Amino acid sequence: MNLTDYIAKHRSTARKPTADIRSRWASRIVARNLHQQAAAGAQAYLRDYGKGISTAKVIALAIQAEVEGCDDMARGFWAKAFELETGISAPATASSDVTSRSNKEAASAPLAVAFPGLPAHLQPGRIITMQPVDAAGTHDDYIHNPIYCGQPKRDGSRIVVIASSQPVVYQSRSTSILASPSMSFDGAFRRAAEAKGPFVLDGELVYLDASGGEHRTGSQAAQANATNDHPDARVRCRICVFRALFANGRDLTSADEEARIRGAEIIVGIAQGILIKAGVEDYDIEQVPTAWTKAQKHALVCRQQDEGREGEVWIQRQTRYLGGKHGEIMVRTKYLAETEVVITALTPTTVAGRPFGAMEVAEAKPDGAGRPLGRVGTGFSAEDASEIAMLVARHPEGLRILVRHQGRTETGMLWHARFLRIIGPVGMVA
Repeated sequence: MNLTDYIAKHRSTARKPTADIRSRWASRIVARNLHQQAAAGAQAYLRDYGKGISTAKVIALAIQAEVEGCDDMARGFWAKAFELETGISAPATASSDVTSRSNKEAASAPLAVAFPGLPAHLQPGRIITMQPVDAAGTHDDYIHNPIYCGQPKRDGSRIVVIASSQPVVYQSRSTSILASPSMSFDGAFRRAAEAKGPFVLDGELVYLDASGGEHRTGSQAAQANATNDHPDARVRCRICVFRALFANGRDLTSADEEARIRGAEIIVGIAQGILIKAGVEDYDIEQVPTAWTKAQKHALVCRQQDEGREGEVWIQRQTRYLGGKHGEIMVRTKYLAETEVVITALTPTTVAGRPFGAMEVAEAKPDGAGRPLGRVGTGFSAEDASEIAMLVARHPEGLRILVRHQGRTETGMLWHARFLRIIGPVGMVA
């Protein structure tokens, strides 16, 4: 069966889209103008909201798109439903159907483009981004050290923008070429390149919920809205720019950090101005603020703490841009919480010498474990693991432990939890 036959078969038996599908169409598709982006709009929706999506729901979205007169977008959804059901990739455009699994990557992945005027190490697919390491010092160490400037840590996915007056390409931290987050971004960056020449921006792609919370995907932001009783609230997609790696005809990787940040500011100003002038509401481009002075750095830390953000990134002002991790040149400080939890189960493992893989934990309640909080699989030695396994077996009512974590996920699970110490069995005074 090819895609055309598949569509004909399911279109004739498909049910009318439910109220839930119509709501998603309004709040997630129309609100972001995805319905005006043909098959690319379907691909953007599936990228942001399609994790674990069922074939039936994708078919319902295809039918809704047809009802709305968006046939090209509908075909994008049909192609995804066909792939989910058959395991065979099909093109989202009306060309001949792809019937070979081996064609999947070629059919879906954007192709890298060579950019005249950019050095080889700044071509799409070749850019090695600079990565922070966990800070060895405290926030005060970096506030009072004049060789560091600071930026708020953004909680998204790394994205590099390579733009000219014609092509605009996006690259991930792993050097993979990414699908465009939005045609709105493409147009804004293209116009900025017409004004200032080709450029390369290093940044983060984030999705914002109605409360301004940062998320890695649109589906996570939408889930946060639903959890906070705002199921129809819009999700805003933002590219947060840290610095420019190439601007004004100059390779800035060999310059200092201030030159890279200043080089990005004008480009971001132009691109964001274009989005504002065009009335685009759900996509924006931010120049991530930089704290240079001691007072600015102190204010940055206070603001991050007050807003419940993840932390800060500190970088030495005079450093070249070096791909990868390079010790104290770029570091991150985080806000970590400590929480008492109860072990409810130990997961099995195939690793020799280990009694378990991870600890399933839940809220610590006076009368026993409460709501599940996920798993803790790091922070304990072999000796710790043996003691934990022994105590869990001895105390089936539950064992209390202390964990350190970086907050909670959208569903309330502990985020990056790490074992600290054993407190004692449930009911025993610590």
